[in-house]
Amino acid sequence: MEYKTLLAAGSAEFTERKSVFIGHGSPVADEEEARAFIEGVRREHRDARHNCFAYVLKDGVKRFSDDGEPGG
Repeated sequence: MEYKTLLAAGSAEFTERKSVFIGHGSPVADEEEARAFIEGVRREHRDARHNCFAYVLKDGVKRFSDDGEPGG
């Protein structure tokens, strides 16, 4: 199966109506690395109200969380 992935870690942020949105991405080899990356981002942004995440791994594992983020 062919798929696209990130070559390196990166991040970006923008502000919308006084809220700051920060996105982080990184290539990972397995679910353990994905969870470690997510935990690292959570530690870095302890004061964030929501820490949403999503990942799809080569072996078909898919996980996501909106961490209670309101819709819209």
